[in-house]
Amino acid sequence: AIEALDVARGEELYGQQCASCHGADGQGMQLGEVKPGPLWGDGSWNDGAGAGRVYTLAGFIRYAMPYTAPGSLTDEEAQLIAAYINSHDRPVFPGKENDYPTPGPPVDAVYSPQLYPTNPLKQ
Repeated sequence: AIEALDVARGEELYGQQCASCHGADGQGMQLGEVKPGPLWGDGSWNDGAGAGRVYTLAGFIRYAMPYTAPGSLTDEEAQLIAAYINSHDRPVFPGKENDYPTPGPPVDAVYSPQLYPTNPLKQ
């Protein structure tokens, strides 16, 4: 179950593997001419985006991150980091309650009001 993902362990892994580029606050660090975008908060993707789904984001993280060693994380580590990232607030996608009419939202859609009254990962 999505609720079983250890968000605190994800936060620890985020600090070890992600914060050097994305910052402890998830807002991105200036890296020469490049600055990764925010992972949560007002400037991040909205809660209706594909990356708002834990397993979708974990798939990207697993094979593309960390930037200096892509593919070095395990499936579990990527899922825990994705759970931590998606435990945060982000811009609201209007009308998301109409997403997934049949058969309904997937279990990793933690921002889905049909599935979860509140984000089950939020600490």
